[in-house]
Formats: sequence, structure tokens, C-alpha cells
Amino acid sequence: MPSSITTLGWPTRETGEDARAIEAYEKAIELDPQYAAAYMNLALRYRKRHEMLKAGQNDRKGCQLSEELCRKYASRF
Repeated sequence: MPSSITTLGWPTRETGEDARAIEAYEKAIELDPQYAAAYMNLALRYRKRHEMLKAGQNDRKGCQLSEELCRKYASRF
């Protein structure tokens, strides 16, 4: 599990560096296409940037992979 890659997105997320956070989450997905948390975090980054199509695509993929995370993130969408 590429959790160390995904955690790279957290500091950049907190400082508003969306581009770097997106890059980290995309890398995590590249390494493990079944990593639901990376899709959900990526969806949140795109939502913050008002890129709703990309946000929705990543949200749907994350929900396909994990019903639990889908429920957890549902209030944010």
C-alpha cells in the first residue's frame, strides 16, 4: 500500500498546495489503482478547485472500491 505517497498529500493539502497534493494522490493511484482513500482525497482536492467533473469521477471510483469510505466522505459531496 503506498500510504507514504498518500501522506505526502496531507501537508500540501493543509498549506493549500493543491497541485502538489493532487500529484501525490495521483502517484498513489498509479502505484495502487485499488487504493480507495487516494481517490477520495483526490476528489476533495478537485472539489476545492471547483473541478467538479474530476471530483465526481474520483469520488465514484473511490465509492466503487470502498463503501465505508464512500459513506464517510458522502457529506463532503
